[in-house]
Amino acid sequence: MEGKLGRAGLRAEYRRRVFQVFNGDEWMCSYGDMYFMQPEASSPTRDYTLKDVISDLLRDFDDPDGTDARDMAVWRDGRILAVIRKGRDGRPELIDFTGGA
Repeated sequence: MEGKLGRAGLRAEYRRRVFQVFNGDEWMCSYGDMYFMQPEASSPTRDYTLKDVISDLLRDFDDPDGTDARDMAVWRDGRILAVIRKGRDGRPELIDFTGGA
């Protein structure tokens, strides 16, 4: 990232580059190559694709210390890309709005 971005520019860049996960009206986590408050810090999820994010969330869905099987939406650049929700059988169901994660 060249130069220093102002808060609005940083927020826009963050939305464009980072997958954000929400459950209900609550931010849950993010995956990507920058942190909002520390854009220069290295991120362990730097190279994650949407497929990687979905795989991680599906694993977490069944983890006793994970999401508690709560519905989740994956956003990037102002768009919902995928939803993972609890199915009737209790297993996670994926809805991919991109045509194939």
